[in-house]
Amino acid sequence: MEPKGTETPSDAEANAYKSAIFSSIDHFDYDNALFLSERFAAAFPHLHEPTILMAKTHYLAGSPHIACRVLESTKTNSPAARFLYALCCFQVDRLTAAEKALTDLLAEARSAGMTTGILGTDLRFGVDISHAHNLLGRVHLRMSSIKQAQKEFKEALRLNPTLWSAFQNLAGTGHFADEGGSATEGQLVGKGEDKTSKKRGFDEMQAVENPTNEEAKTLTRLREMMHQSGSTQKADGLSDSSKKPILPVLQVLGDAYVKLSRYHCIEALDAFQKLPGVHYNTAWVLTNVAKAHYELAKFSDAIEAFKKARIAQSWQIEHMDIYGSSLWHVRDETALSRLAHELNAIDRLAPQTWCVMGNLESLKRQPERAIKCLTRAVQLSGSFAYSHMLLGAEYMDIGDNLNAIKSFQKARTLNPRSFGAWYGLGRISYAQGKFKVARQQFARAMRINPRNPILHCYLGIVFQKEREHERALECFEAAINADPKVTLYRFRKAYALAEALECLKKLEGHSPEEGNVYFLRGSIYKAKKEPSLALEAFTKAVLYAKDDQKRRIKATIEKLNEEQEDEKGSA
Repeated sequence: MEPKGTETPSDAEANAYKSAIFSSIDHFDYDNALFLSERFAAAFPHLHEPTILMAKTHYLAGSPHIACRVLESTKTNSPAARFLYALCCFQVDRLTAAEKALTDLLAEARSAGMTTGILGTDLRFGVDISHAHNLLGRVHLRMSSIKQAQKEFKEALRLNPTLWSAFQNLAGTGHFADEGGSATEGQLVGKGEDKTSKKRGFDEMQAVENPTNEEAKTLTRLREMMHQSGSTQKADGLSDSSKKPILPVLQVLGDAYVKLSRYHCIEALDAFQKLPGVHYNTAWVLTNVAKAHYELAKFSDAIEAFKKARIAQSWQIEHMDIYGSSLWHVRDETALSRLAHELNAIDRLAPQTWCVMGNLESLKRQPERAIKCLTRAVQLSGSFAYSHMLLGAEYMDIGDNLNAIKSFQKARTLNPRSFGAWYGLGRISYAQGKFKVARQQFARAMRINPRNPILHCYLGIVFQKEREHERALECFEAAINADPKVTLYRFRKAYALAEALECLKKLEGHSPEEGNVYFLRGSIYKAKKEPSLALEAFTKAVLYAKDDQKRRIKATIEKLNEEQEDEKGSA
């Protein structure tokens, strides 16, 4: 049967198709939306809307690769089509194509004199320029073009201060990180070391840990970005003035998230406490509170916060990999098994689910099964850095250092702020007897997360191996201060004290720096809470010390005597 003659479709018919397709999409009936989109395209071949709706429906149905084909099969060149094409290319890792589509889109907008607002004919088929910048930032981030990504995220925030995803991605690039740590790293690993001053390691670590004026400047920049907005009309139809009521909450969240991204976790926890209860008790906030505890190696506190988050949202997936690691650290196999079972029921294809399953197998001492689970997590999302890091840890535990190093390096590439990757590399170097390299790698990890007691402890162990006893003791003391409940750090300190004393005894009578030997002995006895032996050593130090050193030693003796008098008075 031959088709009937061509009839001119009406605007009413086009609007009817669009209304029916949007209704199907709004009700998640993608099969019907695709069917109607094909009818719409057949009736109106000159319009770009049918192609966009068909591609959008494929994307929403979980088929971005098909959406790419749909958009490539036509000559549709509208802003909405190019943005959607870039998004689909991004989802299927066609990053060069995504970058070109967005770069051309924004370039044409600038040439037309449009740097803010909506590109396109209406809100349904237009593109908010701020979202285009945000997507381009994500593309650059996946391409490891960090500076370009930061530029795009900042522009997106300038145009639209409610784009939290842009802010979160910007923080993830390390944009708000304290760059003042570079000198500390060099000093910790011995670059340009001043041989006349050995009392530096702990002081320099404190310099990294303490919030500086740089943090205040960062938060000022954050508030400025949250206030600035170049456009008066957004894709969601909200004006700048209508968005102002939600900005105070976003500013508090932003302050907290900046601190967390810099691993200033104690300050982050304080900042989260400033939120109203209705916001604090949401899953997103509670999982980030848990993450802050985890980064401080306070695993029990992290577990309690994760439990509250799962009460708020039992279907929560984000950061559940960290929850699993927290349970692994406290060796709670029952809870870890229950979490793995629940996540498997929620989303078996999420990399977080397989990370938790990998941790469970690891806790059961089944390394081969753990590696299979973590390999599956990597397959499901190659850009998920934490799965690579956990995989590296499992390879390291079975002695497969080659694959462990590859996994840690991949994690580091995907997330330059992954201190765990540097920590893993440091442990491998230490096990291979490469103490200088291990020191550098642990120092890099500490530069990122200066308050993690585990890092302090391992750096102290390296110093101990290199017979830098004073610096080792400073590291163990820092670990104890960070988490006094962990007995391992106290044991390490006690062992280092005993080892240092043994070395010093061998130097007595044989060292040209006899005064320094006795002074260090006195410092160790003081740390061991043996004041009488400390006083005896300090007194001998005065006898052998040079004139310019005697004043400092005498001041130490006076302070020790004052402390003794205070203790007697309080007793």
